[in-house]
Order: sequence, then C-alpha cells, then structure tokens
Amino acid sequence: MLAHGNEFADFNSCHTYFIHGFNRIPAVQAIEDEEERRAKVRFPADHNDINIFQPNEIKPDEDGVSRGFMYPAPPVPDGTGIEWYLEKDAYVVMSNCP
Repeated sequence: MLAHGNEFADFNSCHTYFIHGFNRIPAVQAIEDEEERRAKVRFPADHNDINIFQPNEIKPDEDGVSRGFMYPAPPVPDGTGIEWYLEKDAYVVMSNCP
C-alpha cells in the first residue's frame, strides 16, 4: 500500500521512490483498475532501472550466479546534469536514492 501512495511512510528505498513518482504520471493515475495500474507501474520499476551516478558491477557470486553489486557513489559536483535527446514525447521518472 505504501508503494502506491495510499499511505505516507518515511521509507528509504530508491525502488519505492521510483514507484511513487511513476504513480504521479497523469496517464497512470487515470487507470481506474487498481490491479492493472499496479502491474503497469511494477514492470518499468522492476526492469528499467538506470543508475547513472551509482557504480554497478555484474559478476558471478560465490555460487556462480550473476548478481548486480552496487558500490558507494563518488561525490557528484553541484550542477552536474544529464541531457537526453528524445524523438518523441516521453515521461522520465527519476528517484533520488537516500
């Protein structure tokens, strides 16, 4: 319930912040069927994560299973930005990780 904006909580998670932001998109808010809306939000939240300032490494763990390992991000200077060129209208949901 917390991930879909039904209650307030001080919950520190990049993933939850992304879901909360995605639910604010007007087209997503307009989906009346709650189960359908959750599925529409959950898919990009689980599959389209781009960590721009977070160092990542994909490598096998001790059992040989490939895992993503995240490391502390280096300091990013104030004013650092990212530019995108899009050929059509798009929503970009960003979450600031704690």
